[in-house]
Amino acid sequence: MRALLPRAASLLRVAAAAGPASRPPCPALHCLRDAVCGGKLLVLEDLEVPSHKAKNIVNYISQMDNTEKVMLVDGGDIDKKLKLATQNLHYVNVLPSIGLKVYSILQHDTLIMTRDVVHRIVERMHTPINR
Repeated sequence: MRALLPRAASLLRVAAAAGPASRPPCPALHCLRDAVCGGKLLVLEDLEVPSHKAKNIVNYISQMDNTEKVMLVDGGDIDKKLKLATQNLHYVNVLPSIGLKVYSILQHDTLIMTRDVVHRIVERMHTPINR
């Protein structure tokens, strides 16, 4: 353990001399911008499905090209029919807008959101952080 301490200290000095890495002001906005520019963000009015059958979701996703992993983001509580329709599909994740994280955006090929979610994200990005 003692042999590693001088090496770690020298690495920290090199990192401190290099300075902090430049970071974008808001990584979530950059991820969403990349999704919009890449055509991988779909905004719908609502995420209501006609029935709880998975075949409706499978047919809809199979019509999209280059889609392996899909994330459906709804504004409020997730509809029970939508939960039932997607629970056995391993490539489809459904979550409310409060659970949307940068890492989950990066993990999925396609994001499908409601208009309400987009308004909530914009509102959250414009709200200052009180520390």
